[in-house]
Amino acid sequence: MINNNIVKYQGKCRKEFELIPDISYYNHNYYYGIDGDVLYAESDDYDTTDWYLCNPNNLKDRKPFGWSNTSQHDKIQVNCAI
Repeated sequence: MINNNIVKYQGKCRKEFELIPDISYYNHNYYYGIDGDVLYAESDDYDTTDWYLCNPNNLKDRKPFGWSNTSQHDKIQVNCAI
């Protein structure tokens, strides 16, 4: 089940998470998040990354929860409306 506690990611930096290289590829990266969460980050070639919380049993089952910008040190901004 997807963890609904996404506020814990507010202000966190991408560099705080461990990349999962075996399933990541250009602009599509998976990370180990907080408390065993699996995160998916999809980036464009400009400045923005969209962040998703994955179901650990089905990584394609994702819940969008925020975004970050390279120009703002990749600090995640959680979309609390979700």
